[in-house]
Amino acid sequence: MSSNDKNSIASGFRRFLLRDNVIGMAIGLVVGSAFSNIIRSFVSNLINPFVSIILNRVNFAQKVLQVGEGPNAIYVRWGQFISDLLNFLILAFIVYMIIWWLNKTIAKNPEDRFGYNAELDELKEIRKIMAYQTLQQDKERKQQKEYNYRNGSANEPRNNEHYRR
Repeated sequence: MSSNDKNSIASGFRRFLLRDNVIGMAIGLVVGSAFSNIIRSFVSNLINPFVSIILNRVNFAQKVLQVGEGPNAIYVRWGQFISDLLNFLILAFIVYMIIWWLNKTIAKNPEDRFGYNAELDELKEIRKIMAYQTLQQDKERKQQKEYNYRNGSANEPRNNEHYRR
């Protein structure tokens, strides 16, 4: 590789890293990781103790299913899985509530809302127009058939004699 190629790769990589969406994504990952730690602590230190009280002082995260005996035994930590699942559900609910609140209070226009897809709206409008046009064409065809039938057009026989042999 020549030094020119190395400089162009380095400058291209630098431009890539300094784009707004890459920086925003990096910040989101750091904040999301910290938020995930807060949720994990919330579940393990506040939620799980109440769950253990309800379940007669059972430490839920310590529950293990042992399959087999001796050194070849397999331990399935199902209690920890349930605890992690609870962490995920709480985190997903909180993220949903934040997005719901942002969409309701901050984003007054549909275009400003999180998850808004302008192309999807345009496709829905096109589909409505096409459905309307199809209905109009069907209506016109039906009217033309009725007109032809009343006026004895060759395309529409007046009676069934045309089909008899």
